[in-house]
Amino acid sequence: MLRLGLAALALWLALEVPYLHLHYTFDYDAGNFARAWERFDVAEHQPQPPGFPLYVLMLRGMSRLTGTPQTGMVVLSLLFMTAGLLIFWKLAREMCGPKAGLAALILLAFSPLVRLHAVAQTTYAADLFASGLTGGGISRWLDTVPVAV
Repeated sequence: MLRLGLAALALWLALEVPYLHLHYTFDYDAGNFARAWERFDVAEHQPQPPGFPLYVLMLRGMSRLTGTPQTGMVVLSLLFMTAGLLIFWKLAREMCGPKAGLAALILLAFSPLVRLHAVAQTTYAADLFASGLTGGGISRWLDTVPVAV
């Protein structure tokens, strides 16, 4: 099951790579993030409030590697989505077993919205990653709480 899951993730990544080099921003928010790459000023909506300072810092670093803020945002989305899918897969395996976990991974990874946001210049991939970390932390915490019968 592990090899099949890794193969599914490799196929998913191969399908996303052609979309790495975008020349235009995805939407209004992505334009604001691109503007914040040059100058961070929430009062001027660079980016929109609350400002996402950690994301803008990561974007600045990634953009230095990729050359443009548009490509930097896409690479960040792809990295966050890949990490989020790995966390989701681990949680699904622990809660439902290896076969159901693999099925859940494949259904999530190849769903249209996940494929879109994996290469879109948005923060939704980071949201999946953070939600997975939160869910994993709560799951670990619940394992330590004694159950009264």
